[in-house]
Amino acid sequence: MVDSILYYLVKGLSALVCAVPVRFSLWISGRMADIIYLIKYKRSRLAYLNIKCAYDGELDSSGIKKIVRGVYRNLMRNFFELLRFPAIDEKYLKRYTDIRGFGYTDEALKKGKGAIFLTAHFGNWELASAVVPLLGYRLKVLAREQGMPRLNGLLNKYRGSTGADIVYKGISTKMLFKALKENETVGMLVDQDGGKQGYFVEFFGRLASTHPGVISISLRTGCTVLPGFMTRLPGGRHMVEVEPPLNIHSSGDEKSDISRSLQDFASILERHIRRAPDQWLWLHKRWKSSPSRKVLILSDGKAGHDNQSSAVAAAVRKAVKEKYSYIGRDLHKAVLVDKITVEYKNALLKKVFGAARYMVLGRTRILRLFAKACLKKDVYEKLYRRYADIVISCGSSLGSINRMAAEENNAKSFSIMRLPFFDARDMDMAVIPRHDNVRPAKNVVIIDGALANTDKDISRKEACDITGKLGLDGRPKLGLLLGGDSRRHIFREGTVERVLDAISKAADTLDADIFITTSRRTPARAEDLVQRKMGANPRCKMLVIANRENLPGVVSSILGLADVVVVSGESVSMVSEAVASGKSVVAFTVPERRGIWTKIFKRKSKHAVMLSLLKERGRLKVAGEDDMGSLIAEAAGEKREDLLSDNDRAVMEFLKGLNI
Repeated sequence: MVDSILYYLVKGLSALVCAVPVRFSLWISGRMADIIYLIKYKRSRLAYLNIKCAYDGELDSSGIKKIVRGVYRNLMRNFFELLRFPAIDEKYLKRYTDIRGFGYTDEALKKGKGAIFLTAHFGNWELASAVVPLLGYRLKVLAREQGMPRLNGLLNKYRGSTGADIVYKGISTKMLFKALKENETVGMLVDQDGGKQGYFVEFFGRLASTHPGVISISLRTGCTVLPGFMTRLPGGRHMVEVEPPLNIHSSGDEKSDISRSLQDFASILERHIRRAPDQWLWLHKRWKSSPSRKVLILSDGKAGHDNQSSAVAAAVRKAVKEKYSYIGRDLHKAVLVDKITVEYKNALLKKVFGAARYMVLGRTRILRLFAKACLKKDVYEKLYRRYADIVISCGSSLGSINRMAAEENNAKSFSIMRLPFFDARDMDMAVIPRHDNVRPAKNVVIIDGALANTDKDISRKEACDITGKLGLDGRPKLGLLLGGDSRRHIFREGTVERVLDAISKAADTLDADIFITTSRRTPARAEDLVQRKMGANPRCKMLVIANRENLPGVVSSILGLADVVVVSGESVSMVSEAVASGKSVVAFTVPERRGIWTKIFKRKSKHAVMLSLLKERGRLKVAGEDDMGSLIAEAAGEKREDLLSDNDRAVMEFLKGLNI
C-alpha cells in the first residue's frame, strides 16, 4: 500500500519537476531541505559529530551547522534532479555540465579490459549515471535494491533513462565481470563503512573500514580504475571530473596491495570533500567500525590528578588494542590523547561556577552559560571545538565540565574520585577509591588507593639507562620517594631524619645502593636535611631535590631500579604508583593536622584508611617510628609477581563491558 502511494506520488512529482524551470525546482528543494534539517534531529546530530570529528578543532559550532544544512540541501537537490532524469538530454548536458578528464576513459578502454568509475556519495553521484551514457559510453551501475519494489523500479527506470544499466548487488554482480570483459564501463561507490571484513585506511585522520571489492575486481581482471566525481556548481550546474587512473598496487602481496590502493582513493576523496564539505554524505556512520578513539583529558593543574587520568587513558588504549586485535596492524596511534587545562578568568568566578553546579544540580545546558562566563575564553572555545570519543577527568571540581564536554560530543564520560551525586549518576564510569566509603553502583569502579600511570617497560628501560651511566652492579637497591606538606599533613624534620637513618642502616645491612627523590611539596627545611645527611653518603647513588632540579622520569627510573620502595604515606598518588610498580613497598606515616571533628569522633583520615586497606591486601607494609629498618629488610627478601595491579584489572574489566 505504502509502496503504491509513494510510486504515484513520485511519478506525479517527477512530471511537475520536469515542467518547471531548473532553478525554480532547485530553490524549492532548498527550502524543503531546510525543513527536513530541523525535523531530522538525530541524523543532523550524527552529521554534526562526523564533521566535528573530521575537522577536529578547525570549525566552530556555527560553521559545522552550516555544512550540515548544506548537506541536506545537496541531497534534496539530488532527489529533484533524479526526478528530472526523463527530461535530461544532450541539450541539458551541454547547458548544465562541465565535462573534464574523459580522455583518461578513452585511454583505459583502448586496453580492452574495461574501466571502473570509482566515486562516492559526493555532489550528485546519481547524475553521473545519466551523463556517462550521453557521452557515448556503455555503463553499468552497481546499486543496492530497496525494500519497496514498485518505487525502486521507478527510480531505477529514471536512473537508466539515458542508457545506463542498473545492476543489483549479489548474484547479478557477475554481469559486472561480463561488462568489463566486453570493454564496457562500470560505476561503483566506495565510501561507506566496510565492517569487520573491510580494509582499514586513514580517512580524515581516523582509520575507516572500506570495502575491498573494487580493487579485488581490478586485480582479478586487469581493468583500469578511474576516480570520478560530480561536483555541484552554482546555478544548477555540475562539473563531471574524471581523474587519472588509480594506482592499483601489484606487488604480489594481495592484502597489502588492496590496502595501499584503497588508501590512495581515500586520500583523493578527502581532497575533494575538503574543497566542498557540504557535498559529501556526512549522514552515514562512516567510522562505525573504526578502532580510532580521541580521548580528552580535563586537567585541574594537579600533577597527581593528571597522572590518574593518564592511567585511565592508557587503559583505554589497551582495551582498544585488545578489541581490535583482528585488524592486524599497530594500533598504538589509534587512540589519540589530548589535554585541556581548565582555567577560570579569576578566583571569584571559579567559586561562582562551583556554587552554580549545586544551584542547578548539574543541568548541563544551564551550566554551559555559566561556563562561558567563568572560564577563560580560549579554554571555553577549546572545550567546544575539540572532538572527543571519551572525556576523562580527575577531581570533584571537574565533574560538571566533563559532562558538558561529553554531552557536546556524545562521548563516554569517565571520572576519577568522588563527585557530587548529580555528576556521578551520569558518568559512564566513575573510578572511586575505597577509602572514600563509596556505595557500589552500576557505573562505579572501586579501587584501592589511586590509579597510577606506571609503564613498567619504560621504567625498566630508564632503569637500564641509569644502571649503565652510573656503573651500578648487582647489589640490592632501595628507593625513597619523599612527599611534603599538605592540607592534612605536616612534614616534620624529625620524621624525615628517622626515615633517612633507617634507610641508611638498612642499606648498610643489605649492602644496598640508595636512590632518593623529593617532591615539589617537600618543605625547604626537609630538603636541606636530606641534602646534608645523604649528599655525601657513598651508598646514595642518586639524590634529586625536585624544587632545585626537577628531572623528568626520576620517579619512573627509581621504581624501575629499586628492589624495595620506601614512600611517604601522605601522598595517595605516590603510594599508589609505588604499589602499581610491582615492587615491595614500605610506607611510613606522616603526622596529620587533626581538625576538631576528627578529634571528637576519633575518625581515621582517608590516607590512614587507604594504608590500612592496602596493608590488609598485602600490597605494602606500614612502618612506624621503630620498625622501618626491619620492615625494609623483610621486604627485600620477598619475591613479588610482576602482575597487572588490582586497580588496573578492575578498570580494564569495566571498559570491556562498556564496549568502547
